[in-house]
Amino acid sequence: MGIALGPAVVRDLSRRRWFGMSIVLAGGSVLLLAGAIHLTMAVFGALLVGAGAGMAFLSGVTLLGGEVGDEVRGRVFAFVQTAVRVVLMLAIALSSSLVGLGGSREITIADLGISISSTRLLLLAAGLFGIFTGISAFRQMDDKPGVPVLPDLWGSIRGRPLSAGEKVVGRGTFVVFEGGEGAGKSTQVNALADALRAERREVVVTREPGATEVGQRIRSLVLGKQSNLSPRAEALLYAADRADHVATVVRPALSRGAVVISDRYVDSSLAYQGAGRTLPVDEVSWLSSWATGGLRPDLVVLLDVPPEVGLGRAARRGTADRLESESVAFHERVRYAFLDLAAADPKRYLVLDATHAPEEITAAVVERVAEILPEQPPEHEVTDALNTIAEADLERRAL
Repeated sequence: MGIALGPAVVRDLSRRRWFGMSIVLAGGSVLLLAGAIHLTMAVFGALLVGAGAGMAFLSGVTLLGGEVGDEVRGRVFAFVQTAVRVVLMLAIALSSSLVGLGGSREITIADLGISISSTRLLLLAAGLFGIFTGISAFRQMDDKPGVPVLPDLWGSIRGRPLSAGEKVVGRGTFVVFEGGEGAGKSTQVNALADALRAERREVVVTREPGATEVGQRIRSLVLGKQSNLSPRAEALLYAADRADHVATVVRPALSRGAVVISDRYVDSSLAYQGAGRTLPVDEVSWLSSWATGGLRPDLVVLLDVPPEVGLGRAARRGTADRLESESVAFHERVRYAFLDLAAADPKRYLVLDATHAPEEITAAVVERVAEILPEQPPEHEVTDALNTIAEADLERRAL
């Protein structure tokens, strides 16, 4: 069953990940056999052991076939087949001897008789060893480091595997401000930027949507009251803006070591298009992850404000846009979606009451951001680095 049906089940899952996960499945099923108290449990466990072993065999053979050179492939497969037979014979001989040497004792727990035998102990040891081996193989062969395993498996089954995040070269810091309408994000973005520039740090202030030329056009579409976009079209436009924004503004700045401060990012799509428009949140999340190459902010500052208060502030600014014109119920869903996201990852979020004084909020933000910023090099080192860059540029121009 594992060999025949495995590929159809996991579909687009990475074969490197599938190999280790299959071994873990087989090992865990052996543990189920060790604790089986009824024939049905044993039958179910035996089926899972076979399925896991079959999938591990198929994925392993597939990896060998794809990564071993043609000139040695025959010898490698011959060695593997011989090794499998030798290990199988040794395992049967050794396990049979250990089972024969041991005995069996019955323990009564809550009127339930459970036999503790050498067979159970041997299965327990084998299951633990299988799980350890599978995890070890997974860690050594994982080609998607940082990508959660279960969401990747579920996405692969549905035909949307998660992609590994693109690495950022450099030591920049990415800070995002999120919140409902009228939360005061722009005020706090500028206040934080001023505080960091006073420390002579390079700061890039940006926003979504509209940070690029392409983004400006998308912004006029998604926020213009004359636009009549469907929820899915809106989500796709935000993802398009985000992809261009990350590729042309955020990643280059982070590569230089700058502090990037963005007014809105992925969480806004999860809250507005996911909860607000009631689109499937996991699909919106996958779309945003694909658009950004898996880039996640170092800190998300969530300015929480009741919709009535925030919308009142927004109304005093002038004509409301498409999102600001939505119902209070819409904005309530958005607010609680933001809070749920923060509750799920509290170490990466700073949640602040946006009804407090702006100066108080700024002080809290600056204090938290200072904890994640890299240490600022001494001023003379900065000057020397700038001089070196200038001299190299002059030499290049002279050549």
